[in-house]
Amino acid sequence: MSSILDLPSELLLLIFENLDDLDDVLHLGRACRQLYNCLDGGQNRLRIYKSVIARAAHHQYDIQLCYLIEANQRYTSNYLTFQDEPPASCRPQGQFLSKSFQVLTSDLQDEFVWSISTRWQGLRLLRDLYRHPAIQSAYSCSSLRYRDEYLSEQGVEMLRREGSLPHLEANSLGVSLVPV
Repeated sequence: MSSILDLPSELLLLIFENLDDLDDVLHLGRACRQLYNCLDGGQNRLRIYKSVIARAAHHQYDIQLCYLIEANQRYTSNYLTFQDEPPASCRPQGQFLSKSFQVLTSDLQDEFVWSISTRWQGLRLLRDLYRHPAIQSAYSCSSLRYRDEYLSEQGVEMLRREGSLPHLEANSLGVSLVPV
């Protein structure tokens, strides 16, 4: 019986490039040493990440976000240069902003790939923290304050009955929601 490890590196790269998200890439890469070496060899990781980001619907606005973050960083760095508020000429112009909303996946720069990957991993950590029952309970108690303590307790109890957010679990048929 054949195994995925019997495939040539070129086909393994194609498999990596056609996965649905960065988590899948990382999980497959950690399956064994040979797959990890395929993922981590040369520019493979960058090439794979670019492919996944370009194809995934949940990354469709990430390139635009990277351009806007870059413009914001350029503008806010002017506050270090000037004593007062930077002149209006330093602000991002309308044509830049409209252009940033018309970017294509071919405009995906290498540094944007790493920025998107970092943001993806950070948001995953926040999601997992939010879904943790102890943290969700503490958050609910601290965020739903009312003047009438009875109403506050009702709101917290309603959220407690709803339970935590469902856990996304990948299977051979796709992604399914599984209660935690």
